[in-house]
Amino acid sequence: MRSLAVYLKNYKKESILAPFFKFLEVVFDLIVPVIIAQVIDVGIANHDNGYIVQRFFILI
Repeated sequence: MRSLAVYLKNYKKESILAPFFKFLEVVFDLIVPVIIAQVIDVGIANHDNGYIVQRFFILI
């Protein structure tokens, strides 16, 4: 691990931010199927166009 630290010495900020943003990407990827399931189960089942549009904007 120390040999890797030599190369990352000049990139401290990037070496901390990169895993953080990758974690955020994974969280957002896992949220998408949940929101789509809500659109189908609640919005389409109840013919609630407002709910569908609201969930669409959450995805954006």
